[in-house]
Amino acid sequence: MTREEMEMDLWQLYRTGDEDKISRLFKALVHECDEEDVESALAYAWGDIDEL
Repeated sequence: MTREEMEMDLWQLYRTGDEDKISRLFKALVHECDEEDVESALAYAWGDIDEL
């Protein structure tokens, strides 16, 4: 799966509005990524940094 396909799949999950599935996704991502990756992603999402 390419990054573009993953992003599209994530958007589709987000659009379902299913909070349980979205929560499970966040838990899985935090579990699978190292702490620095999660911190960078959060900083990017909040607009604290411009690039990942």
